[in-house]
Amino acid sequence: MSKLLGDQSPLIAIPIESLFSSIIAHELAHALLFQMRNGAGETIAEDEYVAYAMQYLSLTAPERESLLRAMPGQESYVTRDMLNDFFLTMSPITFGSWAWRHFEKQEDGCGFISGIVSGEIDFTLDAASRCLNPPECTINR
Repeated sequence: MSKLLGDQSPLIAIPIESLFSSIIAHELAHALLFQMRNGAGETIAEDEYVAYAMQYLSLTAPERESLLRAMPGQESYVTRDMLNDFFLTMSPITFGSWAWRHFEKQEDGCGFISGIVSGEIDFTLDAASRCLNPPECTINR
C-alpha cells in the first residue's frame, strides 16, 4: 500500500481493506447529506466534518487508534472553531482527525450531526469569531 500512498502517509497504518471501506463510508455520508439538505451545506468544512466522522466511526477502535497515532501534529483537544474551511484546505487529513477528535467528545454525536444538517450549527469563520463572546456562542458544543 505504501506504493499507492507513499511511505509517509498516515493511512498506511491501517489495512487497505479497512481504508477502502472507510472511504466508502465517507463518500456515502456526503451523498446522504446532499440528499437530506437538497444540496450542499454552507461550508465545505461542515460536509467534511460529517464525512470524516463517519469514516473514522466505520473503523474498528484499534484501527482508529493506529491511524490517529500516525497522524502528524495531533491535538488532544479540538475546538469547533478549529474546524473550518481554511484548516480543511491546508491539510484535509489533519482536519479529518480533528473532526473525529471533536466528534468523539460530543455527548450526543447524532444530535451534533443533526444540528449540522439543520443549519443550527454553523461552521463559518464568522460563527467561530462570535465565540470570542461566549454568551453568543452556540457552536462549540
